[in-house]
Amino acid sequence: MKILSMKKIIGLLTICVISLMIGCSYKEVPQDKFYANAGGFGEMRLPLIKPFYMFCYDGQNWMVVEDGGCILTHEVKRLKAFDNLFLFRSYGSRGVIINNERYSGYWLIVDVGNEIEEEYTDYETFKDTLYSRYQITTDTLSWRTPRSYYEEFKKERLMPWFPDSIANNTIKTTVRWR
Repeated sequence: MKILSMKKIIGLLTICVISLMIGCSYKEVPQDKFYANAGGFGEMRLPLIKPFYMFCYDGQNWMVVEDGGCILTHEVKRLKAFDNLFLFRSYGSRGVIINNERYSGYWLIVDVGNEIEEEYTDYETFKDTLYSRYQITTDTLSWRTPRSYYEEFKKERLMPWFPDSIANNTIKTTVRWR
C-alpha cells in the first residue's frame, strides 16, 4: 500500500476547500426574521416593508399579504417598488374577481409611510391618483414581475426599500442558493 506524498495530500485538501467555497457564498442577511425569510419548500416569499410581503406557492401566482395572513390582493403580475411605496398590477386570464364582480384588471397602492392602502378597478382613476398624490406618471413606470424582485432578493438578501435599521443590523452568514 502506497503512502500519499505530502504534495498530493495538500493538493487534495486544496481541491476540497475550493469546491466548498464555490458552492457557498457569504451574504449579509438581516437579523430580523421578517426581512430574512425567503420562503422554502417550493414557496417563495418576498419581504416588502413590515408588515407587508409577497408570497407565491406555485411558482406563478403571487399575492400581497399583511403579516398575520390578511391577503390584500392576488394574481399580482407586475410590481413597482419605491422606498415606502409599492404599486401592484393584478390580472388573470379570466380577469380578477373582487367582491363577486369580475374586472379586467386591478391596481393596488400600498403607501407604508402614510399608512395608505387603496385599490382600483379603473385604470384612469389609478393613473390620476398616482400623478396627483405622488407626481408619478404611468408612462414612466418600469413595472417588473414579482419573480424578478424575488430573484434579486435571493441574490442580494437586502432590498433597496428595506429600512436603514434592517440594513445596518445584519449578520454575515453562509448562504447556499442552487
